[in-house]
Amino acid sequence: MKVMYIHGFRRERWNIGDDVYFQGANRLLTASIGEHEIIEADLEMCRCNLENVKKLIGLDIDLIVTVGAPWLYSNFEKSWQVQMMSKLLPAYKNVKKIAFGLGGCSGLTKHYFNNMKALDAAKEVFGEFDLVFSREAMTAQFLELAGVNTHILLDSAVFFPIEKYVKNLNIKRKTERPVFCYFDLENGICAGDFTKNETLRVKQMYKYIVKKYNPIVYCVNEKEVDEAKKIGIEDCRFLWHYEDILPLLASASFVVSARVHQATLSMLLNKKTYVIPFDIRYLCTSVIGVETVFIQPKPQLCIEGRPTFKDQLIQRTFSQIVSKVKEIMNEE
Repeated sequence: MKVMYIHGFRRERWNIGDDVYFQGANRLLTASIGEHEIIEADLEMCRCNLENVKKLIGLDIDLIVTVGAPWLYSNFEKSWQVQMMSKLLPAYKNVKKIAFGLGGCSGLTKHYFNNMKALDAAKEVFGEFDLVFSREAMTAQFLELAGVNTHILLDSAVFFPIEKYVKNLNIKRKTERPVFCYFDLENGICAGDFTKNETLRVKQMYKYIVKKYNPIVYCVNEKEVDEAKKIGIEDCRFLWHYEDILPLLASASFVVSARVHQATLSMLLNKKTYVIPFDIRYLCTSVIGVETVFIQPKPQLCIEGRPTFKDQLIQRTFSQIVSKVKEIMNEE
């Protein structure tokens, strides 16, 4: 079976989080339809050169899958990912389509529910999909308002084959210092959603964590090393490979993450994990036991207690998704 995987960015621009949910979705699909040939549709390459869209049209495809992309945010209708999908999908009207892990990334104080153009764009892109899985309730509500039938289930990242990496890397879960994953919210996809005050409070939280707990700090975007220095975090490591990140997370006494997929990896390693909630992405980690660090006028982090890892929830959801995919693929 030939499956076209649609993703948002060139592979060389992926951070480890992109690969985590890609592998999670591929694991789901393999359990559903067996081994399959992957044909990658890179929306960023299509944007750079429209000839790349033409190269993806007319192929012998049995199934189209989107993995995470496109993000839903306040200017969704202006997204170049949406524009590229609108050019590609009409060529495959009779091919079954599944969206894994759709999610939003708007700031906590902004939403796009009243944006009719965004709703129309969502209907145009996802209206003819056979299955749409949303990773959190905010996005599911938006898609339902757009007229897109949506299943609210876990993010595909939680199905990342963590044990394979633990075994291959010979990871020992010893306890050392805390670990903090840094994220520069001023340069993300939804940077415009944050007020100066909200940005300041997040930076205060970052500095508080570093000063009080002396964690090992890392980032998954090389540019963030310099951004961390601007707020006084001098020793921020840039890490990308699993062989660097997973042993670090596994050795932590606890983990605080400003990136949801790093928090997901930490929880898959059964570590005590906290996420900083500056946009709605944090909603997809709270259901698997990641605790939320509430940013108050005076930052604080309570590290008492240990969140319970939801192994049964993940196993049950995995079975539910596989069952739904098999049902759709068996329909004539």
